[in-house]
Amino acid sequence: MEPVQLKIFCAGSLAIPFERVAESFELENPGVNVVIEPSGSVLAVRKIIELNREADILAVADYRLIPKLMMPGHADFYVSFASNKMVLAYTDKSKYSDEINQDNWFQILMRADVKYGFSNPNDDPCGYRSLMVFALAEKYYQEGGLFKKLIADKSNLFFNQSYGEFFIYVPIDFAPKSGSNLVIRSKSVDLIALLETGALDYAFEY
Repeated sequence: MEPVQLKIFCAGSLAIPFERVAESFELENPGVNVVIEPSGSVLAVRKIIELNREADILAVADYRLIPKLMMPGHADFYVSFASNKMVLAYTDKSKYSDEINQDNWFQILMRADVKYGFSNPNDDPCGYRSLMVFALAEKYYQEGGLFKKLIADKSNLFFNQSYGEFFIYVPIDFAPKSGSNLVIRSKSVDLIALLETGALDYAFEY
């Protein structure tokens, strides 16, 4: 008898914990083969609603994607079971790692020799939440032009501020400008290897 396949589309940030759970599940259920396919959460949803691919379980980093994009046609219910926080990740190899703190991190990123990155907002919630961090930081630190200097000037994204509100427009082909020190990858976990090798100094992660 062939094993039953349990197909899971999940956010890249959930891949490692799901792989650990899958190992235990397969031991307890020898007739089941768990297949995990990680990607950005938005991309995972699009696999189902646009490409008509099937999965038994969909696990995303932003539960709001399910009621917004999938219900009622592609999902009947969802369960919110965990949460996390945005962080700016770096290593001891990162430039100015001995200087950076909660008050000057955006100034460190503005230095020309520093490479920083986040995931694509079109594919991954960590990406659009990274944009929110920059927008909120401009207001919190009262640093006019922060978003423009660190995001808009470095990419093909554009934004508008009107009556105290911040509007961010992300094109489908969102990408850094040539020669920019901004790095974009489809999902946030793709940036970890770049951090570890020193190819990237700072990355926004969960």
